[in-house]
Amino acid sequence: MHLAILRLETTAPSHLCAGDRLPGCPRPYAAQQQGARPSTLSAPQEIARAPQNTWQQLVRSPIRAAAGGETVRSVRQGLGAPGQRRLAALLVLLGCLGILVLLHVPPASAQSIFDDMLSGFEVMIGQSVYADVVAEYGPPIRLPAARQQWVERIFNDVVAQARRKDITYQLTILDSPVVNAFAAPGGYIFLTRGILAHIGDDADALANVLGHEIAHVEQKHGMSTIGRQLGLGLIFQLLFGNQRERNEAIYSAAVIVTQLMRLGWSREQEHESDDLGQRLAFAAGYDPMGMVRFFELLRELEGEEVPFLEFLRTHPLTSERIARARARAEELRRSSAHLPLLPMPAVALAGVGG
Repeated sequence: MHLAILRLETTAPSHLCAGDRLPGCPRPYAAQQQGARPSTLSAPQEIARAPQNTWQQLVRSPIRAAAGGETVRSVRQGLGAPGQRRLAALLVLLGCLGILVLLHVPPASAQSIFDDMLSGFEVMIGQSVYADVVAEYGPPIRLPAARQQWVERIFNDVVAQARRKDITYQLTILDSPVVNAFAAPGGYIFLTRGILAHIGDDADALANVLGHEIAHVEQKHGMSTIGRQLGLGLIFQLLFGNQRERNEAIYSAAVIVTQLMRLGWSREQEHESDDLGQRLAFAAGYDPMGMVRFFELLRELEGEEVPFLEFLRTHPLTSERIARARARAEELRRSSAHLPLLPMPAVALAGVGG
């Protein structure tokens, strides 16, 4: 979610509190009770280290493309014409399927292998985007101890409700006065110093903002967009291309995600992440009305005509969006039990059918 871009020098509030929970709202579930994979909240230098995973072991390619000005267009040209890319990818997939059949690999195991490969690729893209984000917004920082613990606790509460177990969510706080929060593939969640200063001690608002960003990763919005723009040939290039071609594919995918961060997600993707984000926050024990309060905060900033409010310029915060969030919060508040989360989308890397 490209929440907002405005340049306003701020400092973290000296006074903070965890925020009162909504009466009757469920307490946070422990990650152990949910079977959730624990989140990693490491020091910046630890977060920046690239985790090893199945996909990296398979392709053994660097994360960053070599300097030389590669573009998405050049990679598309390298992949060939659209028809050729589809044909090549189809042959590759059929060949892989034939190998699995000959080896008598059960369908469930074959799907697991493919999922591991895609998850590893997703993390590699996230690592590349991480470096770009730090270069643009400033270095990772740790807040004063009490404030840092407060933010991390809320983050862990919401992450415990996440359904994806193939990635580890990581939170990075950036030393930037810009008011923004965003997510990159592979579980990389970013908050700026500026947005935390404006949220203040509203734990419910922060939980809903984090829920929204986590929802983008849960629903693989970045990966589906990459697939639609680069096509099935991307898989072929990663599996059978030389090192330069694989680097170009990773670089091009990261460029697409970085553009999404600057320009914003589609309206449909934003609505989906609003919905799931509020549900995740509610399941973690926070008031879903925190989303509405955050939207109202953005409206106030817009009314003050604060410069660099790019989110509201490229993706207007419509009355419909606020009304949806309010209605959903009231629905969640009325429910005696947790409402079911949205079904996990079956998103193919190549964007076919998704």
